[in-house]
Amino acid sequence: MQLRPYKNLQEMLYDNEGNWRHSKMNKTALTALCKIDALTSLDDFRTGSVNNHKQLLMALTDDKNYETLRRGLYGLTASQLKKKAKAGEKIEAFLDLTLADLSEVEDWSREEKIEMCQDLTQSVDTDLLFPPAVMEKITEKNVSKLHDVPAGAEGIGWFCVSEVQVKKTKNGKIFYRIKATDDEHRSAWLRAWGTPKEEIRPYTLWVAQVQHDANWGFSTSVYKMRELVG
Repeated sequence: MQLRPYKNLQEMLYDNEGNWRHSKMNKTALTALCKIDALTSLDDFRTGSVNNHKQLLMALTDDKNYETLRRGLYGLTASQLKKKAKAGEKIEAFLDLTLADLSEVEDWSREEKIEMCQDLTQSVDTDLLFPPAVMEKITEKNVSKLHDVPAGAEGIGWFCVSEVQVKKTKNGKIFYRIKATDDEHRSAWLRAWGTPKEEIRPYTLWVAQVQHDANWGFSTSVYKMRELVG
């Protein structure tokens, strides 16, 4: 914390002599930072040498990478460095080589990112829960929020799923009890009748035609629901 801000990964991990900088920034700390997308301010992301935090995490911690990185900027012992220099071999930073090898690694899914943030920080970035591009389209189409459909009325509204429970009536009829939230931190329970073709998962965004009963709350059919963001 005292050494921030860091311009790039090399500055964050190594001192001016190429020695490992930190005594307490261990593999667990680096893993947590990557899982919450905490390093996007580094130049490496802007220049394209790092495409995403999953790629970076693998470069830092897969196999014996962490132990190799701790040896120094080049991942070599002093004698190995001396031998390569004497032979006139090109010496490149170990992390740069590893990142290049992992350049095709795809990022975590939105759902995975949300779950990791929730697990590590007990909170989730608003732009991750409610992607700006999706919210812009919702606004353009003038779609109301589920919670704004008045009691005693039927309407169309969007919501984010925060919890899903599969229930059965006494007659064995299946329905889904969905905890719906919005970007104003409001929550309500929605009953969705029927069996959906696709799983209704936490953190997905939906739009649905619903009925709002003053006594029973919101209800709909799974066939009147459409997923916006998976």
